[in-house]
Order: sequence, then C-alpha cells, then structure tokens
Amino acid sequence: MRFLAAVWTQIWITLVVGLVLLALYTSIGRQLIPLVETWRPDVEQQLSQLLGQPVSIGQLEGDWRYLSPVIRVTNIEVGPLGHPLRLQRLEAELDVSASAFYQLPVFKRIEVDGLQADVRRTDDHQWFSGDWQLLPLPEGNTQDSVPRDSRSSAEIRPDSRPLWARLLELQQMVE
Repeated sequence: MRFLAAVWTQIWITLVVGLVLLALYTSIGRQLIPLVETWRPDVEQQLSQLLGQPVSIGQLEGDWRYLSPVIRVTNIEVGPLGHPLRLQRLEAELDVSASAFYQLPVFKRIEVDGLQADVRRTDDHQWFSGDWQLLPLPEGNTQDSVPRDSRSSAEIRPDSRPLWARLLELQQMVE
C-alpha cells in the first residue's frame, strides 16, 4: 500500500512539473515571438550568404498557434534585381519536437502565396532563375550518361543538393 502511494505521488509530481514547464515555455514564447521583427536585417544577411543571392524581406512577423511559433514573411525577393524570385507571403509554423529531434528547423506547415519567378531549364537540364542556378545536377552525374527513367532521388547524394532542397524534404506540409 505504501509503495502504491509513493508511485501515485511520483506520477502527480511529474504531471505538475510537466504542466508548469509547458506553461512557462508557452508564456515565454508568446512574449518573445513578436521580437522576431527586429531580426529582419540579420535574416536577410544570413539568407543572402546561404543562398549566394541578395535577399530582401518587406516585413517579418512572429505569432503563436497552440504550442508552436508561427513566422509570417511578406514581400520577399531572392536573386538579382533584374530577375528576382518573388513571394508575396510566406507563413511557417514550427514543429518544435521534430526540430529538436533533427536539430534543424522542421515546420508543421509552410504556406506560400504569390510566387513569381522567371525560371528556365537549359539544354543540359539545369534549372535557373536569371543567373542563379536553382538546383544543380550532382557531381559526376550527367543527363547523357544516365537515362531519365533510371535516375532516382536516392542516387543524388544529399550533400550535392542545395541546403534549401535538403531542408524542404523534412517539412510535413507545403502549400
């Protein structure tokens, strides 16, 4: 009987501590997420370095939905002034548990509205937006040496694809 009482006490203590930590996480998150607006210049600079192209963000906002932070970005331009890739609105809801597991940003959903891009495919099957190569072929893999139907995504080494393409594979939903 005494053992059962000790087990029930431990269960209740664990539940109370878990609820207090969850409330603390949510409260702090709701207070800090609006500050994401102040990060716009830093985000533009880091994305420009990561993509190797100039990035311009019109507005960056933070919000909270249930237990997840939500980021809203409007008027995004990626690429040179003559041929930028434009997004009118992007909204992303972070999946906190999956992000912690993969140690990379993983989102429950990503919604994209108003995508405008001048995209072309060259004769050697590479994709460009202006002078910016969107998705290069893996090294050592040419279109002539491998028939189109026999290639699979498993043959492309993960390190040969751009970071944006590798991160996109982890996401749960993109609209």
